[in-house]
Amino acid sequence: MARNFIPASFQWINLGDDTNLLPAHGMSCWCWINTDSVTGNKGLIRYGRGGVSGWAFFTSGDELQFVKNAVLAITSTSINLSTGVWLFVAAVETSSNVIFYKITADGTVISNTISNTSSFTGTPTEGLIGVDMDSVGSKLNYYDGRMSYAGAVIQELTLAQLKTIMWSHNTSLGDVGGSWEIQGNEDPEDDWAKANFTGALVNNPLKDTSNPPVEHMENYL
Repeated sequence: MARNFIPASFQWINLGDDTNLLPAHGMSCWCWINTDSVTGNKGLIRYGRGGVSGWAFFTSGDELQFVKNAVLAITSTSINLSTGVWLFVAAVETSSNVIFYKITADGTVISNTISNTSSFTGTPTEGLIGVDMDSVGSKLNYYDGRMSYAGAVIQELTLAQLKTIMWSHNTSLGDVGGSWEIQGNEDPEDDWAKANFTGALVNNPLKDTSNPPVEHMENYL
């Protein structure tokens, strides 16, 4: 099962602090989404306050966006997200560029590489799923739709590694990073108690029975 985030209800997940997720260069983040909107910016995963430090992963209209230092936005140009379908989306940051990926349920891969050499600065803490945050801690750009799985690691993942994560939900990448289950378990704490992360629901994103088409999904419910 997934979680259905409704912007009008100000729903998001608080991941708390994790200073492991502070790269200089070289990181990857991803999630399964089924978005209800391709208008404006919608927060997927963020570490750090806007205008201060850290990084963030968004949908931006029908494109993907990766933000460094909560200021510098790198946006894809040919991803073309759709509403009402499950998609696996990812961003891989290297010392020279950001590579965006969209992988559909039938395995079709769309990628888009945007040059960028800026490094990360500051010491971001607060982690969020499903929302953005400005420099004073106010929430904005709430995600609109379903999300079932998200993660981030301090490693430049290959497409083959991303596909393994996409289908198996198993990173096997050590402790520097990890993944969050955003499922519909009866015990909410099991939804994102993966690797070294914990989380808390805010305003109770709804359980949703529409599964992403992941093989062996029963292992993660």
